[in-house]
Amino acid sequence: MNYAALMVYVDNGGQAAGRIALARDLAATFDAALIGVSGSTPRRPDVHPPARAALIGEHPESELEVAAANVQRAAALFEKVAGPHCRREWCGTIDYPARLIAREARGADLVIVGQDASETAPCDAADAGDVLMRAGRPVLVVPPTVHTSPAGAGVVIGWAETREARRAVSDALPFLQRARHVSVAHVYAEGERESACRCVDDVVAFLDRHKIKAEAVVQPRTGTSTAKQLVAIAREKHAGLIVMGGYGHARLREWVFGGVTREMLKTSPVCLLLSH
Repeated sequence: MNYAALMVYVDNGGQAAGRIALARDLAATFDAALIGVSGSTPRRPDVHPPARAALIGEHPESELEVAAANVQRAAALFEKVAGPHCRREWCGTIDYPARLIAREARGADLVIVGQDASETAPCDAADAGDVLMRAGRPVLVVPPTVHTSPAGAGVVIGWAETREARRAVSDALPFLQRARHVSVAHVYAEGERESACRCVDDVVAFLDRHKIKAEAVVQPRTGTSTAKQLVAIAREKHAGLIVMGGYGHARLREWVFGGVTREMLKTSPVCLLLSH
C-alpha cells in the first residue's frame, strides 16, 4: 500500500510554509502528487462559518476581493515552497475551508492540516476536527512546532477497541511500513487488562502479516488522562507520529468529540494521524 496523492491545506498563517514543506517531503517519500488547497470566505464575524459560506453571494464586492486575494497569496506560497520538482496541483476558491477540503479530498489519499488555527483569520482557517469529520479520508494533523516529516520516524498506535481505530491502522500502513519502530499502545480501565492484551496482540499479529514488526505496550489508566499517557509513551519511544481513531458525532452546528480525540487534536506535540 502507498499514498498516491497527498492534500495540504494552505492558509496565510505563520505555520503554513512549514506545513507545505513537510507535505512536500512526504510526497517525495511516497512518490505521490501533492495537491495544495485553500479556501477563504468574506469576513462576517457575526455569522457562523458554514452559514457565512452559504451567504457568499450577499457580501459586498470588496469583501469578495479580500477573500480572493487571500487565496491568491496562499497559491503563491504553495508554488514557492513546493518547488519546481514536486508533482503538484492547486485548488483554491472562495469557500468555507473545511467544506472545500471535504469536497476536493476525493482526489487524495491523505489530508494534511495544521493543529492550531487560532492565528489564522476564522474565514481562512481549516479546523482539524471539522476536516476529520467531513473529509472521509485520514487526516494528518501537524503541530506548529513540527517541521520534519514523520515518515521513517517511530510510530505509536493509540489503540482502542473501535471501528475508527481499525480504520486508522489500515490508513496508516504506508507510514507503518517505513517506521523506525512501531508500538501498539493500549491504556486500559480497571479490570480490562486481559481483554486489552488480547486486542493489542491481535493488532501486532495483523501488522506482522504486513511485514511490520511492532511491540505491545499495555498500561493501566492512571490519574492522568489517556491522551497524556499516550503522549508520554510517544516521548518515551521517541516517536514522530501517533496513529489513532478519531471519535465524534454531530450536534447542532458543531462536532462533539470523545475526550481523547478532543485533547489529542488540541495538544499532541507530534504529528497525529486520525481516521473517522
